[in-house]
Amino acid sequence: MDWGSLFWIFLIFSSLQPLLDRRVQEFRRLMAIRELEQKRGSRVILLIHRQESISFLGIPVSRYISIEDSEQVLRAIRLTPP
Repeated sequence: MDWGSLFWIFLIFSSLQPLLDRRVQEFRRLMAIRELEQKRGSRVILLIHRQESISFLGIPVSRYISIEDSEQVLRAIRLTPP
């Protein structure tokens, strides 16, 4: 393997790692919510106020707060039976 190939492998890995980290975090959060729902026998609706960040090679480029989270919470409350 030459240095060029190693560079491209590093570049691909560093661009995919934030995506994989985000997916793992979402999966852990979903498992915790399901466990709490089973323990309580009720539905859990939560709003996590977080900043999404866009990064390039692990360096944060910009951050933003998404309003979609609050819209999803309101939709879940409306769809949940009393």
